[in-house]
Amino acid sequence: MSFRNPLNNPNTRLVVSYLGLVNTTAAGLFGLDKEQARTGGWRIPEKVLCSTALVGGWLGGFVAMRKFHHKTKKQSFLQKYYACVAANIGMVGLLAAPTKLRSHLVQRFLRR
Repeated sequence: MSFRNPLNNPNTRLVVSYLGLVNTTAAGLFGLDKEQARTGGWRIPEKVLCSTALVGGWLGGFVAMRKFHHKTKKQSFLQKYYACVAANIGMVGLLAAPTKLRSHLVQRFLRR
């Protein structure tokens, strides 16, 4: 049995590149917002910061929050951010589910 390197798959490379870009962007936005808060400049809207989590940049956002000590105590923001993280994980889980299961889950959700 031979080992196949998953990074040789073009789809895997695309996903890894996308996640690298969106997480780097999220971290940069948190860093910029912290600097703007410190100097009294124009701030990044919270909905933009939360949107980065929704599209997959939540790990970069978490790392940046810890590194820059930014937005770590504001509960109203954290609740929204965690909801976006959960929504992203749910969407990824749904997309990764086998087609038959995914169809069943969507139908069940729509019946509510």
